[in-house]
Amino acid sequence: MSNVKILLGCLLLAALWLSSQAFAQAANQSPRYYDGHHWRQLWMSDSEVAEVGAAAGSEALVRSVAPGARPVQQGRLVRIWRLDQVSEPRVVTRSLNAAGDHRFTPVFHLSPRGGSRLVPLGNIVIRFQQDIGPAQLADWAGRHGLSLVKTMSIPQTYLFAAMDGMDALAKAEKIQLEGEVRFAAPQWWREAFRR
Repeated sequence: MSNVKILLGCLLLAALWLSSQAFAQAANQSPRYYDGHHWRQLWMSDSEVAEVGAAAGSEALVRSVAPGARPVQQGRLVRIWRLDQVSEPRVVTRSLNAAGDHRFTPVFHLSPRGGSRLVPLGNIVIRFQQDIGPAQLADWAGRHGLSLVKTMSIPQTYLFAAMDGMDALAKAEKIQLEGEVRFAAPQWWREAFRR
């Protein structure tokens, strides 16, 4: 009986080790998105998170998770927080969003060397292959866990809301890969290019 317990313990440890390796590998993979014409690789900032739609009282929330965080840029849509050296953006974002309002997201760049910041706003722009009626649209959105925000000026194109920026990024990629739409692109806040 004790050999069975030892074997089960070893199997459990091996399973935990394999799942931690899979998580680490997935965490280190660079996400990507389709911009309507090409796939674009993204690199996550290792020192910043963004708050979409900054709200009163969010400073205390951010500092409760990352005490050394400080705002480095604030605009109408986005506030960028620089983290201390011990905080990891993906972990901080998950902790902040656990409060339930899903305003926080990692900051991305189009180059591994940095450059202009990109922040997913939590929405996806979808252009369908053909016209789609309101009932079909509602059904399609429900199946993908999205809600319709508005009809865009481009024919057959709509803006949908996802749960948060990372959810929009993942769902846009999945929908694009399924091939039933012309394109599915996350809506981005982009930092103005500085010369």
